[in-house]
Formats: sequence, C-alpha cells, structure tokens
Amino acid sequence: MQERDGLIVVLKKRGACRIIALHMQYMERVMKTAAIPAVRVPPELRQAAEEVLHTGETLSGFVEEAVRRNVEFRQVQGAFIARGLASAQASRKSGKYVSATAVLGKLSRRLGKARKRSTASA
Repeated sequence: MQERDGLIVVLKKRGACRIIALHMQYMERVMKTAAIPAVRVPPELRQAAEEVLHTGETLSGFVEEAVRRNVEFRQVQGAFIARGLASAQASRKSGKYVSATAVLGKLSRRLGKARKRSTASA
C-alpha cells in the first residue's frame, strides 16, 4: 500500500474487501462536512440565482462556491492589507519613503510599455 496525493494506492495482490475498507476510511477522513446556516433572501434573488445556474448545477453547489470564493477573496485581501501595514511600519522605522510622484512615474512607464506591446501584437 502506498499513499500518493492523499489517495491510498493499493497493490493488486490485496483483496477487494481491503480496498473497499481503505477507501471508506479515506472518505471518512476527507468528506466530513459542516452546515452553513440557511439564509433568507427575497424571492427575486433566489430566482435570479436559479436562472444563472449551469446545467447540472444545484443551488446548494452555487451557494457553496460563492462562499468559497468570498472566503478566499477575504483571505487574500487580509494578507494584502497586512503586507501594506507592515511596509508602512518598515518605512516609518527606517525613515525611507518613495514619493508618490516616483511611483506614479514608474507605473506610467510600465503602462506605456504594455500599450506598445499590445499595439505591436495586434
């Protein structure tokens, strides 16, 4: 038996019962879930959500994906803010700052180069 990418790979000489038992153990570890509280929404919002579902997609799956994306966004946002605050603190501590004019100038040059590349490839 070997474990690869979180999945248990069983050698062929093992019996089918052993494979099933190992798979069930794996599923018990991985598939434990928790419920998110029900959310009351206006009927118009529910209808709008149902209208944008992809073929085979459920409203529950849609809501789960929305929650996952929002959690990920807020984690990234929190990390971004933390980096900004740490940078500001380091600047205050060292006394070294970059002027807004210098930053905007550099961004303007980068934008100009990107526009030239875009125009050249079109």
